[in-house]
Amino acid sequence: MAGNNQQPRGPKAPNPFDFDLYDEESAAAFQRANDEYIESKVQAALAPSRQAVSDAELVAQYNRTVSKYADDANFKPVMDEALQACARDARAGKPVNIEQAYERTSEAVSGRSGQRSAHLPSKARTVAGLGALIDFNHKSGRAKPFPQKRGW
Repeated sequence: MAGNNQQPRGPKAPNPFDFDLYDEESAAAFQRANDEYIESKVQAALAPSRQAVSDAELVAQYNRTVSKYADDANFKPVMDEALQACARDARAGKPVNIEQAYERTSEAVSGRSGQRSAHLPSKARTVAGLGALIDFNHKSGRAKPFPQKRGW
């Protein structure tokens, strides 16, 4: 029988008997209270749908980021930091964009001492290796040649 004694949760509908509906101020107060009650009920009904849409958008952002950056040498640690940043943003009420957070984190990680070349292929982590890679890209047509400058 305990299940029958449950009180409805959330805001209650305004009781019209608490208002003098022939008085303009009281009728307006009743209308405002009724509007607030209806708005709260609509928001409560939409909340699960909004959460599902938000979850689906986050999954799509994550999958786009993985497909775009999964080949990075330090993808997993950078993604972990980016997801932690996203969680901090969500707790602070800021909008969350996983791809942008990954890009910011990747730039921050690659700028750290000892990890400046972590995003480069292993052959391009030295000056000579990087030069060879650039030269190969130019010869193979994978990169546009540098424009000719005056006097060069």
